[in-house]
Order: sequence, then structure tokens, then C-alpha cells
Amino acid sequence: AKGLLERALEGEARKLLADARGEGPAPTPATPLLVATAFDGWPPNDLRVLATHLVALAPCVALLGSRADKAHLVFAQSEGLPHDIPALLTAAVEHLGGKGGGRGNMAQGGGERLDLLDEALQRARDAVRARP
Repeated sequence: AKGLLERALEGEARKLLADARGEGPAPTPATPLLVATAFDGWPPNDLRVLATHLVALAPCVALLGSRADKAHLVFAQSEGLPHDIPALLTAAVEHLGGKGGGRGNMAQGGGERLDLLDEALQRARDAVRARP
């Protein structure tokens, strides 16, 4: 059986996707949803599980951050989407004065600059939006 945390994270993923969808059309690989949000105090593993749920539930790009012991980031995209997730993550964590990495459709990292987390997420969101 799924644990309580797992179920809670899946529920959070559904809520975030509903918020991202708003009144718009259903997401497709051509028009994926973009979820960019920051949480307080979440450990990186929870961000990773949440990102995994998001990209499995609908075509989307997930840009997740947390203000905890440091600024944590987890970026992911659904299978078949065109973004360079490791490059987006690398740019964001450099902005935070940290490091990170990943391969393919998921990457994670962190940095010390909690005060720049929102800005780093906004930059990543803009980069995703700018890609044709």
C-alpha cells in the first residue's frame, strides 16, 4: 500500500496540475503544463517524488524548489518533451551559488542563496516559456 506521504505528494501533484491548467485546454506534449513552485522546509527527496508524480500524471515541466537547510531544486519533464532539463538546472543552481546535475528528464541540486530561490525559479520558467 502507498504510504501516507506518497499519497499526500500525489494529491499535491494533482492540485498543482489543476492550478496550472486553470481554464485552459487539456495538456498535450505540444502544449504541456508548466508547474513552477517553491515550498518551505521540504527535503529534496520529497521534491523528487512530487516531480515524479507531476510528470507521470500529465505532460508537464516541473520546476520545484524548497527553502530548507539550503535552497534545493528539482527540475523534471514528462517523457518526450524537448527541454534540456540538466542545463536549466545547472543555470539555476549556479544562480544560487551551488551545484547539481542530472541526466535526461530529471535533475536536482542546491545552493546557499535561499534569497535567490524565487528568482532562480522565475528565470527557469522564462527559459522554458521562451523555447519554441
